[in-house]
Amino acid sequence: MAKIYVDLKREANLSEYKCDGFIINSSEFSCYNGETFSLEEALELKELVKKENKIVILNIDMIISEDDLEALLEYLDKTYKEFDYFIYSDMAIRYYFEEKNIVNKLIYNPQTLVASSSELTRYYESGINVLLANELSYEEIEKICDMCGSYINLEVYGYHQMFYSKRKLISLYDKFFSLNKDLHDKELSLKEELRNEFYPIYESNKGTFIYTDYIYCLFDELLKIVDKVNFIKINGVFIEENDYCKVVSLYNRLLNERENVSILYEELKRINSNLSKGFLLNKSILLKVNENEK
Repeated sequence: MAKIYVDLKREANLSEYKCDGFIINSSEFSCYNGETFSLEEALELKELVKKENKIVILNIDMIISEDDLEALLEYLDKTYKEFDYFIYSDMAIRYYFEEKNIVNKLIYNPQTLVASSSELTRYYESGINVLLANELSYEEIEKICDMCGSYINLEVYGYHQMFYSKRKLISLYDKFFSLNKDLHDKELSLKEELRNEFYPIYESNKGTFIYTDYIYCLFDELLKIVDKVNFIKINGVFIEENDYCKVVSLYNRLLNERENVSILYEELKRINSNLSKGFLLNKSILLKVNENEK
């Protein structure tokens, strides 16, 4: 049975969350654009999570530059023994854990990159967990889970990050057009000239991020693969704490209590109706099919 892990929010009551683990997003080395925590706060929160008998995960998924390496090594020296898992995207972090011979603590999350079984197999063979890309059809996800599901993590709910640049693009835009507005660390929307959608865009001190205009939602489909994957992640960015706790509870009821799926999904839509299956229902163009099935 897949375990549920969620982003820890600053005002969260840990005991209210029906989940198996919490992600503590690092202020120093994560790209999470919600509540983040300093090293000192993260170590204190880790103890609180452990008292709830839950898994504790540290998110350090920032792209690392040479200027970051010294501080990163000092940070990892203080944390690698303290947390159950680490979410990462940069190879510098993998190399550190390889030297410690503890790559089984790693969860690789390059956002859109791991989208095939051949890509995933390299991590599977090393014992590293992987967050599968959301730009896949359900048919593709199911096939990949059959091959190496025990190391697969799925992000099943939330605004999905489509773009990340270390450049401060909004600040550059502000400067170029002499707008003189403070647009840093604010939830903004981006609209393309020929499209109707408004995409959440956010600039932090880590760079610029663009998200889907909808909340990606893999829900009833989970029941077919829940015993094949390791973790499912419910993304908390841009979601209010009260709504987030309700969403987590609904996924817990779906997986553990197996209540009526249609009723649960209607409850989910009442929290926020801006839900989408994304690419889930698209017919795969990657998987080979029998000639008779074409």
